[in-house]
Amino acid sequence: ELEESVGNTDAARDILKQAYEQSSNPLTFSLWQRLVRRLDGVIGARMCFSDTYGKRKQREEKNAIACGEGHFVYAAHAQLEFETNNEPAVALRVLKMAKSLFPDATLHDKEFFRLWMRVLIRLGDIEELRNLFKNSLVSENGGALATFSPQEQLRLFEDYFSWSRLKIKISCFFRL
Repeated sequence: ELEESVGNTDAARDILKQAYEQSSNPLTFSLWQRLVRRLDGVIGARMCFSDTYGKRKQREEKNAIACGEGHFVYAAHAQLEFETNNEPAVALRVLKMAKSLFPDATLHDKEFFRLWMRVLIRLGDIEELRNLFKNSLVSENGGALATFSPQEQLRLFEDYFSWSRLKIKISCFFRL
């Protein structure tokens, strides 16, 4: 941020890219990608995600799947697409990609679950949302819902049911 604040954006970009390459984790990736988004826009941020494919692939091959860390980069990119770029459809594709690569990790990560739920609500995809909840409830280890406290579970279900009721009311209104 210091380099960026004095107008040295190239140095800021290089520093954050090096930080990610030396310590590839969600924080360094998010910082680097958000800087690229500010400087180069949406396409630049997407290219940043694409450019990390080799590094992500290395981590997957080095058993990142077993330690459950690989999906965080995907979640960080999906969150940027959803919140900053206002592209929930793109965010959903990224989340699905992460789920296919890291099924166990994504199943038990409550932030991943919460992001997926918010994306589906924004898209208005009630069937997919129902499947998300159903799969989380019937999982062998309890899934993501088991990692939430009872109060958090109640809040999630309240959000789900209130949105579901609203969707049904809207569809009934348009049938009239």
